[in-house]
Amino acid sequence: MYPKVSAESLLDHFAVLKGITERRARTEVVEALLRKTNLWDVRKQKLGGYSGGMRQRFGVAVALLGSPKLMIVDEPTAGLDPAERVRFLNLLSELGENSVVLLSTHIVDDVSELCTRMAIIDKGEILLEAEPARAVEELQGRIWRSVISAEALPELEREHAVISTKLYAGRTVAHVYCDSTPGPGFEPAKPDLEDVYFSVIRLRTTRFGGQVAPALSARKGVEG
Repeated sequence: MYPKVSAESLLDHFAVLKGITERRARTEVVEALLRKTNLWDVRKQKLGGYSGGMRQRFGVAVALLGSPKLMIVDEPTAGLDPAERVRFLNLLSELGENSVVLLSTHIVDDVSELCTRMAIIDKGEILLEAEPARAVEELQGRIWRSVISAEALPELEREHAVISTKLYAGRTVAHVYCDSTPGPGFEPAKPDLEDVYFSVIRLRTTRFGGQVAPALSARKGVEG
């Protein structure tokens, strides 16, 4: 993006490069895309003054000039404030009605809020492919919660499949994967997509050894 050029002028330029050379048709397309991406009111503003979210939406406007059947977005909400994140996810959701949108992200909330299908991938290997809600449902009754001291964590990890830990008010909240109650001191936890992610990683680590950090990828508007 050229920081000293307005969004309207640069999008018009890209439209010419896409082969839309007739002025009236180009004007209509540029206006429609700026309105679709909620940038019409700031169309005269130079891109250098755009926020991160506004730049993301302008990038989508440029991509849509070619009427793509497939769009791939990588970490699209990283660094966005909450309001811009919501705007961008809403935009991707709308695009998913007419195009296949592949969303690659480590932010599980983006997947749970936006995507109809997801996959957890490590080094090109699909470890899990499912509908997000169905994947969470499969963990019902298998995630258990325990609040322990930091000193007790190593022993807990030796005895149980600890999939994640969080610090809360100076205590460690551990989530354990188990088909039945792990024993005293545990209570059932309502699973979420984060538990799905960590469960898959835990099973992968237990099977193959070592540490892994697969990307959480998902598709919007596509089945199968």
